[in-house]
Amino acid sequence: MKLFIKLGISIFVISLTLLTSQLTSCYACSCVPQTLNQYVERAEYIFVGKVVGTRFMKDPRKGSNNNMTIETTFEVSKSWKGGESSDAVVYTSYSSCGYLFKFQQEYLVFAGKDMEVSYCTGTKPLELAEIELKELGPSSEIQKEQREENNTTLDIMLNNKLIEFKDHLPYLNAEGRAMIPLLRDGILDQLGITESAFNDSKDIRFLTKGIELTITVGTNYLSLDKKDSVLMDTLVTRKNGIVYVPIRYILEPFGYRISLNEENKVVEITSN
Repeated sequence: MKLFIKLGISIFVISLTLLTSQLTSCYACSCVPQTLNQYVERAEYIFVGKVVGTRFMKDPRKGSNNNMTIETTFEVSKSWKGGESSDAVVYTSYSSCGYLFKFQQEYLVFAGKDMEVSYCTGTKPLELAEIELKELGPSSEIQKEQREENNTTLDIMLNNKLIEFKDHLPYLNAEGRAMIPLLRDGILDQLGITESAFNDSKDIRFLTKGIELTITVGTNYLSLDKKDSVLMDTLVTRKNGIVYVPIRYILEPFGYRISLNEENKVVEITSN
């Protein structure tokens, strides 16, 4: 069975504009004005962190077919309340008051029960939080934990021919997904798939044979022909300035078959 799962009509249609644009105000959300002390009192977790990943998913806690939850992972640098872990995961509802974080930007985060965040909790971009940071006072400086990454490199075979990569190699990520780098004159060019980046290179569009596919860096969101929304089971990522994408999700819509031989560390691509 292919990994693609078309979202049902009951699930909200996700807009690429909303995914990649940080709204400065939430017009449909009405928040009661709070003082900083009130935000602090109501929050269970207060920290400064940089967004390292965003995952869209059905809300596993609320059990509603009509509710989409956005899970955002932070690399924490400072903490005032709730713990001193170098990583934090917060949840926000895909609704009028849901907070839409931007990939690789820093925020002052006020998270409530179950790490929930909204426009009404006091969270804001770090660059706009100078007054709050001063009033919060001293924080615990969080040291980044050094984690071993899965550096298992892969060979890529296209119709039984080995594809050569030089400096940036395909690899198997921690979730067991084969990731390939987007490079000039790379494998996609050889397949006749054109790619173009927009929205400050956060969104990448792929096009061939009248089929259009769009991904957003740092998320698991994929749009197919601007109408079908797909939630991938892994994230598009950027390492050392190079974007890596899950090869199966990128190539299967264009009619290619993908098979992974984990024992031999080989991905085989064949034309249908």
